[in-house]
Amino acid sequence: MRKLHFLNSDNYHIKPKNMASLFGFITEYGVSAVNAPGIPELERCFGDYREKGAVLEETFRHLVDLDREQLWNYTCLGKKLFPLVYRELLSFAIKYLTWPDEYIKNDLRFLFDFLYDNANADLLSNYAVGIIWLRHWQEYFRKRRNFTHCLIYSASDIKTATLLEFIRVYGAKPVILETFYTGEHYHMERLYESVPNRSELRFANLCRARLKEGPVSLTERKNVARTCSKINSVFSRLNAASNTEQLQLDASKKTLLVLGQVYDDYSIINSGMDNVSSIGFYKRVIAKFMEQTDFNIIFKAHPWEREKLSSKHLKSTYEHIVEYCQNTFPDQMDRIAVVEKYPLSQLFRKADWVLAINSQSVLEAAFAGFKGIVFGNPFYGRKGFTWDCQDIDACVRGIKDGGMHNKLTLEEFQKYEEFMVVVFRHVMPKARAEFDKVWTRLPDCDDETIAYYKEFRTNNLIGKLAGNLAGNILGKKEDVVLPSSFTARFGNALKLFRKDPHGYLGNNRRRYLHPFRHLFFWAKSKPRGSR
Repeated sequence: MRKLHFLNSDNYHIKPKNMASLFGFITEYGVSAVNAPGIPELERCFGDYREKGAVLEETFRHLVDLDREQLWNYTCLGKKLFPLVYRELLSFAIKYLTWPDEYIKNDLRFLFDFLYDNANADLLSNYAVGIIWLRHWQEYFRKRRNFTHCLIYSASDIKTATLLEFIRVYGAKPVILETFYTGEHYHMERLYESVPNRSELRFANLCRARLKEGPVSLTERKNVARTCSKINSVFSRLNAASNTEQLQLDASKKTLLVLGQVYDDYSIINSGMDNVSSIGFYKRVIAKFMEQTDFNIIFKAHPWEREKLSSKHLKSTYEHIVEYCQNTFPDQMDRIAVVEKYPLSQLFRKADWVLAINSQSVLEAAFAGFKGIVFGNPFYGRKGFTWDCQDIDACVRGIKDGGMHNKLTLEEFQKYEEFMVVVFRHVMPKARAEFDKVWTRLPDCDDETIAYYKEFRTNNLIGKLAGNLAGNILGKKEDVVLPSSFTARFGNALKLFRKDPHGYLGNNRRRYLHPFRHLFFWAKSKPRGSR
């Protein structure tokens, strides 16, 4: 029977503190798990390798002599390099480069040409890092090929993108992990691509399949409400404690709440938008609504982005938007408010409409009753509780003409609830209890793997029962705690086992249980008629 062997490619994120249920599974089932050897000098650099010259010098020197077309078509070990490095490179370059009209076309060739012309040294550095990681993984897998699964966090940086290429060749199945906005859950999916905004939950047929596994129970609905309420209350307390911002807007006017996102977020880079510049997009949204409506506009920037970027002397989304509004609409600032730490739950009370790109805060808005306007094809989009838009002008017309309502109907809120139930059936909780259900839904969990789990559970159970009976003989009473579902299903079998363990195991239709009857030789049943 096949045993599981896990390769953990990122012990910084994938650790018991963050994913307790995964490590509980590893411990309980005796799964073999090892940490992949890394290259510490090239990890967690986020695209900035300007100070890694000593490590990159030899590889970098070879790349300098290549022209534009040679670099675009450059391959290493048969893998084209730019698709493997562009996400990490773009998440770094987007912070400090001045893009024309802040328009970043979501096209690999456009991105390559612009980076080649404006950030050539960084492009070559990231190429060199990609080459080093590819050679690193080739050497490692040349010696070790016995892994059944590879645990990968996000799969967005160069390290994990290159690792995925070798996983395809050597047969280990990728398990892509990513934290979820609840803080208590995390994604665990079988993908061969970066997971931000590419979750399988974006497919409507998968959501329907999850709903068919069982009707949405009252308990599940309560779980959705309890989790969302907890998130709102925790974030509200954290922000309220540090919030000093005041809103002074005309209460007689409609208000649009724009939920901002960190502008180097991988979910935006992975979005289906034609333009992956979130700052440029927010500016156009503000301009359109200021020019074509009399709405108030509240822009809610991510509360932690400015603190993170200030140490690197880079401007945050908050600072970009404040500067833009003051320079473009100096006489209409009474209609605009830009905030960071203002509690989201209080902003919902002041807003009439909610708009965002891919932000998971739209799920919080839906819980508050809003039918959010979303751009960028988020994984929760097109499920019946959002307005999914691609054109800002069409969005403004829909609101002005009354064709787009701002609050969820009862039917739409029910669709939101059903989607969140699917989410909690699909993603992993930190608690151990639900892990097996989600794990066995992975497409690679074949009959052989499931049989391995069943055999392990059976052997583990027999060992516990044997220890229990032996303890009773010695006068030590220790109850064996079984899951309620197990007791309900195998109650009669358990009674027979307790009555005659030797006979039950010796005559069981599961032949692998027969040898265990010898553990209970002292309980061998007597023939009829004997005294």
